[in-house]
Amino acid sequence: MRASAPGILRWCLDFPKPEAAISLQQLTDGLLFQGWLLLQDGVKKAQMYVRHGEHLATAELSVCRPDVIEKVLQQPAVGHMQLQCGFSQRLALCADHAVVGFIIDGQQFDFVDIRIESTMKVLQGTFPWLFLDNDTNQSVAQFTGKLTLCGQTLNDWKQYLDALATLQQQGRKLAALIAPTKEMVYPQYYPHTPAQNTPVQQLREHVGASAILLYPAAELACADQRSFRYTDTHWTHHAAMQVSVLLAVQLGLDVTAVNACFANDQYVERSVCGDLGNKLFPPREAPEQLLCSFNYKQYLRYDNGLPNFGRVMLYENDNALSPQHCLIFGASSSYSMLNYLVRLYAKISIVHTAGNVDPDVIAAIVPDSIICQTNERFIVRAPVAHYSLANTIQEKLADMTAASASELKLASASKSGATHHSYFHALLSKG
Repeated sequence: MRASAPGILRWCLDFPKPEAAISLQQLTDGLLFQGWLLLQDGVKKAQMYVRHGEHLATAELSVCRPDVIEKVLQQPAVGHMQLQCGFSQRLALCADHAVVGFIIDGQQFDFVDIRIESTMKVLQGTFPWLFLDNDTNQSVAQFTGKLTLCGQTLNDWKQYLDALATLQQQGRKLAALIAPTKEMVYPQYYPHTPAQNTPVQQLREHVGASAILLYPAAELACADQRSFRYTDTHWTHHAAMQVSVLLAVQLGLDVTAVNACFANDQYVERSVCGDLGNKLFPPREAPEQLLCSFNYKQYLRYDNGLPNFGRVMLYENDNALSPQHCLIFGASSSYSMLNYLVRLYAKISIVHTAGNVDPDVIAAIVPDSIICQTNERFIVRAPVAHYSLANTIQEKLADMTAASASELKLASASKSGATHHSYFHALLSKG
């Protein structure tokens, strides 16, 4: 920050203040730049300016500031020749970096450097790649080996997978999917060096060869189409299709028939932002190939409307490849796979539990196949095979106001078709 310049006696930028919390709405609607400038004798013309990106916005000294005259110059404000020493302008910024300065008799002097940083950190990889940073699961520390799995966590994972194997032995077709992080699939674009032994590598070595566990990092890394979105933590539609095929084959469907279901799919390129691009200012977009010839949402029969954990949805498609009912205990990566799984299974029940298994749900809906999906960065805490979806729903509804909980129930009921299982009614009524 510059202290002074020829012709300037004193100055101050009142707003924005250093380290101030500013909303995205303020940035897009107009950030307030306000302050004052006192000049030395002989200056003919002065203006304040804000330079952001390729734009230069100026403001005149047109605001009366008697407080400045009286407190700084310690002179009477009435009739003072510099009474109009203030400036005030709202400006919608187009970049995350701005410079505030003054034009003194035609010459520009930069004074204040302003940088806008999100409280949610984003790692800048090789352009245009963005990666997650500063998350509660410490994904950077996992990748670099600073965070590893302790013996208890590894044993908890072993118990969880053993419980899934028991379900499989009871006649269930079952797959446990760990959705890889994009940095494990594309480490060449990541700004950190990978460790020799990351948590997911620890886990795979500890549990040994498993017919249940699917971790498709290698398959996604060598795929014909890019597997992860540039500005998002999630995989692309093409990758969702590829993993859906891997899952379906593991669950016993014929690979030729499965691939035929998606052979005529059409994609369109669109510029999208994503959950990482949205954390930057201005939000960053990147081109992505999006499936445009099919939309799974038309097959929705039930949705309880809860955000994240505790959400329950049911999809039905009479024209699906298989008449089976597939139950998904999933996380966020499961949602984009619905575009493909809905065409493979006549009935899909998806419960957002991040891989945690609720035996009561299995007993209630009696699925033919089960997918347990979690995300790689979550593996620092092992899922459990004794999860209670009913308790999660009760806790979420209890945290809501009575009005919002009632609205949620009404919205859920309005989305429910006559064909959805009575178990979901029972769960909702417990709230």
